[in-house]
Amino acid sequence: MRTVKWSAVLSGLCAILGGAVLWIGTAKADVTADNAAGLIVWPKLVYDSDAGVDTVIQLSNTSGDQINVRCFYVNANSHCSNAPDEVCNVTADCQQYGAGGLCIPGWVETDFSFRLTAHQPIIWRVSDGLPFFPLDGLNRVGPGGQSNGPESSIPPVAEDPFVGELKCVEVGDTEEPVGRNDLKGEATIVTATEALLDARDYNALGVHASEEADVNNGDNTLVLGDLSNAALGAEYNGCPNILILDHFFDDALVFSEPNGVPPGYVRTHLTVVPCSENFVLQDVALFNTTIQFLVYNEFEQRYSTSRPVRCFKEFELSAIALGAAGDRAIGDTDPASNNQQRSIFNVNVQGTLTGHTRMRPVDDGEVSHGNGLIGIAEEFHRTASDDLSTVRASAAFQLDQDGVRPDVDIIQMP
Repeated sequence: MRTVKWSAVLSGLCAILGGAVLWIGTAKADVTADNAAGLIVWPKLVYDSDAGVDTVIQLSNTSGDQINVRCFYVNANSHCSNAPDEVCNVTADCQQYGAGGLCIPGWVETDFSFRLTAHQPIIWRVSDGLPFFPLDGLNRVGPGGQSNGPESSIPPVAEDPFVGELKCVEVGDTEEPVGRNDLKGEATIVTATEALLDARDYNALGVHASEEADVNNGDNTLVLGDLSNAALGAEYNGCPNILILDHFFDDALVFSEPNGVPPGYVRTHLTVVPCSENFVLQDVALFNTTIQFLVYNEFEQRYSTSRPVRCFKEFELSAIALGAAGDRAIGDTDPASNNQQRSIFNVNVQGTLTGHTRMRPVDDGEVSHGNGLIGIAEEFHRTASDDLSTVRASAAFQLDQDGVRPDVDIIQMP
């Protein structure tokens, strides 16, 4: 049963806490969107059949060898405590199902594995998965007898609607992680309705595995950190210390009305996911990471705020400085909702069209995980100043990065 819909005004999905402001810079980051890697992350996948939204995933083996891959869908939907089958964004979404309902964050992974032949690309929609690979080894084989094998398959995502992430790791024949960097991926989020045909795509983020002998011990604990510091025991490059976003301030008018063309107002969404994840304990192993934001406008005025996240989080920029009260209910398309027009990320406060934001995740000191984050940004361009549902075009892009985190991040695979 499902009665709620995702829209372009989707906000946060996970529980939150508070934090302080402190800034430290280091060397260049080692997460890439342009090169093949051993660990690939798609920070945002969306599927909503009612809204006509789906995500197309592309993944390629860039090497001349046959390789194996393990992947993990992460379902970041929240659900109403008084209607467990209903997806929610804030507690107000659950009031229609009775008094006392709460919007409970979720985080459940679905894992799968497959084989790719030399230089093979594959593509699938998250709504359908890929139940049959092109080279099954029975009816079709590739050059040199290579095949995907009859057991290779990709399931669809677990829910409709769905929002979450995907991580894939290059592994050996017995599914042990290996020190190779052969994976390259992309994602395209498509909206197809009678009123709108729109697509936005981004490159998956790649984390390089050390290719030096004996660095990767082949167990199910992936350690991400500064590979130049042997004392850390890292097997993959570290996550960035600072994330950087150049953006329009929300509700900026970026296109006026020449020759009768509708105006263009813009809102930006930020999606972040943790570098550390425990796919064994799942919901039991959740933790909070506070992000410190430093915002500059065109007058070189500086503002700061902080906002904590747990697991997956998608923000409207204007909601960040307002805390949980700034997150909007599903179906709320009023730009002024929850006083968002008073946010430091809104053009009505800043008075300039564009801004520059630096984001630093704060380490909580726990040894079982790190607090690194990676993510993407999306722009939604609409025609009406007072209705967020009038989106006519969108774009997605990676965040810039600076520095490597001084502590390791850990991905625990089952």
